[in-house]
Amino acid sequence: MHSEISAHGCGNIPATTFLPVFDTFEITRKPLLNFLSPVSTLGALLSMGLQIGDPEEVAIAGLLRDVGIAELPLEIQSIPRDSLEANQLKKYMEHPKHSLKILKEKRLLLSERVNDMIAQHHEHFDGTGFPEGKEGRKIVPEAQILAIAEELDDILAVVEGRPRSSPKRAIEMVVQNEAGYPLGHRYDPSLLRRVVSLLFGTP
Repeated sequence: MHSEISAHGCGNIPATTFLPVFDTFEITRKPLLNFLSPVSTLGALLSMGLQIGDPEEVAIAGLLRDVGIAELPLEIQSIPRDSLEANQLKKYMEHPKHSLKILKEKRLLLSERVNDMIAQHHEHFDGTGFPEGKEGRKIVPEAQILAIAEELDDILAVVEGRPRSSPKRAIEMVVQNEAGYPLGHRYDPSLLRRVVSLLFGTP
């Protein structure tokens, strides 16, 4: 029998429906605003399935989380993060703060929780993330959900010259990347286990 998930009036959704949903994400990497939506959708699905937070707020934060990148120099926007020079990386790591500043200037009425997700989606559970180096339970779990959704999106994206990953392989790669992270844990281990259990439909 399928385990049932209920969240915010969405009815009872079998856990095993979540993995096939990922087959719909055939994403070619494009400019910034074109790939915010898949992360928003994936984050909302994970929030719903895990019954963590409000899926609508997670979706909103997923859409707005990286708008601050638009304030960075174009050469930083166009270079993969792992190829940035030290001074460029330092500027890049400030973009969550730029996002909050832009949203405040636009007078968008966002909840404190949404603001926390935007501010913290690059923070790591072990304190090695950015921009503030928050750690452990100081990071809201929805921000970690968005981070996992973003990594899944990166792996599932259709990129010219790179073999396409299946949804199952994408989840396996997230786990492998986490196990191979040299500094500790990017994600709350218990949260990542729950994500794997949800997406594979295992206890």
